Amino acid sequence: MEEKKRLGILVGGSPAPGINGLISSITIDATIHGVEVIGIHNGFKDLAKGKAKIEKLTPKKVEDIAWLGGSYLFSSKYNPTYKKEELENVCRTLLELKLNYLVTIGGDDTA
Repeated sequence: MEEKKRLGILVGGSPAPGINGLISSITIDATIHGVEVIGIHNGFKDLAKGKAKIEKLTPKKVEDIAWLGGSYLFSSKYNPTYKKEELENVCRTLLELKLNYLVTIGGDDTA
């Protein structure tokens, strides 16, 4: 039996309209396609320290978040690419989460 795929979502940068709608849409679509969705809180900030505050996202959990302001997963303008150790922490932590896909929502530093 094939192992279920996992998708992570994180938000970086400043708040912008539509972030929560995007989190909701991605979660619902991925779930319909049999993919487990993991929300990663605080953008790359905690990942750069080798930590991750995560929560499993389900259609039921995100069905009404589009109407909320800010970011349901919180955000950070933190860019871990300036320090090799922090970028390595991000990579290692993401691998430990056993993600098959990662969706990053934000601007240039997030991508």
